[in-house]
Amino acid sequence: MTTLNSPTAIITKLAIIITAGNLFTHVWGQEVSGVCYGELGCFNRTHDYQHAIIRPVALLPQSPQHINTKLSFYTRQRPEGRHLLLDQWLAGGKDLKAFVDLSTDDRKPLKFIVIGFNDNPINQQWINRLKNELIINSDCNVFIVDWSKGNGLPYHQSIENMRVVAAQLYVFIINLWGYLHVDFNDYHIIGYSVGAHLAGLVGKQVKSYNASSALGRITGLERN
Repeated sequence: MTTLNSPTAIITKLAIIITAGNLFTHVWGQEVSGVCYGELGCFNRTHDYQHAIIRPVALLPQSPQHINTKLSFYTRQRPEGRHLLLDQWLAGGKDLKAFVDLSTDDRKPLKFIVIGFNDNPINQQWINRLKNELIINSDCNVFIVDWSKGNGLPYHQSIENMRVVAAQLYVFIINLWGYLHVDFNDYHIIGYSVGAHLAGLVGKQVKSYNASSALGRITGLERN
């Protein structure tokens, strides 16, 4: 008799998952191999984001409007924070001064906290605790990157959406660098869970910007 956890049952379930994933890809995805979102670029199905067993369902990132990435900006002088819809900023002329107004803080180090899979700054106390500790122990500018509209279930979709958020953050950082002229070495991205992978993608893109551009530090966090 075959049990639910027997090798035969496990193999059968894997076969069903793989078949369903391949069917999804060929039937539903045959005419859509990629999507493009303006200056964020195009996102295609590649071997980096598809695997017959680990990631059999080949999805594409949802739109920036759906993901609705938000930035919250904090300093010692502005502990209450200022808030920005990143997609609206990218489409609205990049008026950084109107958002950040860093006239007295524009030479301080910049730190970005990127939430992970199924996280939300509203109900995750560690995010605000980390932000507060950073401001207390280092007089810096802190951004919290909230992509909670795109980081939930299914997990495979959040992985794809991560690519869009990484591109958004890359464009924002490059424009912020052009506005503030803060050395890239003073940029620090702290990513949790999937946010750590997102931070790595941003770092890779920044490094390709020019010969001297590289983020000063990337920190990846995960549960014990």
